[in-house]
Amino acid sequence: MPREQSPAFQFYPQDFVSDPKVLAMTSAARGAYIMLLCHCWTNGSVPDDDIVLRRISAYDGRDWRAACASVRACLGAKDGKLFSPRLERERQKQADYREMKARAGQAGGQQTASRRAAAMAAESSPPSLSSSLSSSSSLIPRIEEQAKETVLLSTTKKNGSLTSKQKEHGVRLAAARAMDRPWQKDQRRSVHRHR
Repeated sequence: MPREQSPAFQFYPQDFVSDPKVLAMTSAARGAYIMLLCHCWTNGSVPDDDIVLRRISAYDGRDWRAACASVRACLGAKDGKLFSPRLERERQKQADYREMKARAGQAGGQQTASRRAAAMAAESSPPSLSSSLSSSSSLIPRIEEQAKETVLLSTTKKNGSLTSKQKEHGVRLAAARAMDRPWQKDQRRSVHRHR
């Protein structure tokens, strides 16, 4: 009896029509042989009994004994049962293929799960201040300069003068905003990737 039932088997027409044993069969015997192959596939084997074989194969030709002998030449016998060696090889190929695909699926699933877990961990914890500073350290001098100019221009337009405290506060505020923005963009991108 097969371990795992598969609904179909590969049929190789070239092999079938070029097999000398099949060529020796009558048309009715070939039909009986195909019926027995189908039964072997779904049940693993057929009983080693000529009367039961005729019933399973739905053979309605004349000379059953000759047809049965030609069909039996294509089957193997074991423990009172007949089976198709070729079908058993095909069954094993299918089982091996399913096992290989299952292993590949598990490996792929584990990779996907680890990537998702890493992405969720990255989203749930904001980057540390030291990593933000180190990644944006090259931007800080330029941002400080831009912030000074922005604060100077906006304050000068309103009041005409700017204190040193106002300048320092403007520079800190601009630097803090610049460090927050790259992190927010990265977080938005990672959320969109996982939907």
